[in-house]
Amino acid sequence: MDMLVAYLHKKGINYKALDISIYIIFSLILAFVVLQLLALILGGDEAMMIVVSPSMIDKLFIGDIVVLKGPNINALEIPFDGNLKNKYIEGVFQLNHSEEIISTDKGLVKKISIESLTLNDINYPVTKNGDIIVYQSDTSSRKIIHRAIFKLVADDGNFFITKGDNEETNFYFDQEKLYDGKGNSGRITNYLIPEDEVLSEYWFKIPKVGLIKIWIFDFVGSIFGR
Repeated sequence: MDMLVAYLHKKGINYKALDISIYIIFSLILAFVVLQLLALILGGDEAMMIVVSPSMIDKLFIGDIVVLKGPNINALEIPFDGNLKNKYIEGVFQLNHSEEIISTDKGLVKKISIESLTLNDINYPVTKNGDIIVYQSDTSSRKIIHRAIFKLVADDGNFFITKGDNEETNFYFDQEKLYDGKGNSGRITNYLIPEDEVLSEYWFKIPKVGLIKIWIFDFVGSIFGR
């Protein structure tokens, strides 16, 4: 960068704004190359991501930078005799849950908390012992970072059931309907997640540093959104 700026100055092109632009562009290119190399070394889809939702509280918070590695995922295993590709979880398992009506800033909400799954008369409890993974939501363009609760070992491969840790917002599995007490529902992803579609696995986090980027994008968005 210094050589390029010095060369331009020698040619009579001496503008402070241009010099600053060159340093910014080269810094961005260097950061991109470094992140791509890190992703290649660590074996994941990308080296880092910033947490932008509260769905993994109390483990991950908005603004945390999560360092990722190639997936080698541990979760409670459930053997399944048959195929699971493009299957809905509610069509395969008995879901055991509790219900309660809670008051939120959006009104009354039916909180449905999944406690366990039952298959072939075997009960599998929901815990937070599984690894945290990153996968692509098939209902949006977002990458989701949630915990793998179960690993389903089927005839056509391995599949994961995932869920956010936050008990105040993530009552149900990602593949399940979310009820607000008024009949409305939504899905993060439609089907059980195939193992070969898992992008990365959580390694460790750098707390709150990503808030700087979030604040910058919020500020820019507020300007251009007027």
